[in-house]
Amino acid sequence: MPGSRPVRLAQLRGDMCRWPIGDPQQFDAFRFCGCRRLLGDSYCAAHKKMAFAPVKAARSIPVAR
Repeated sequence: MPGSRPVRLAQLRGDMCRWPIGDPQQFDAFRFCGCRRLLGDSYCAAHKKMAFAPVKAARSIPVAR
């Protein structure tokens, strides 16, 4: 991610994005995004867009009679 500065769990502060990077089973390489998170959210703006896809309008399904 542009502007990302991946951090380890021990370096993660309350104002940082918690988007996981890497495989959690590979502890030495596993990081979190570390960018400034959005107020009241767990992720930065870029990762929030990736995490939450917009809801599409429901299609009308004909009811069998």
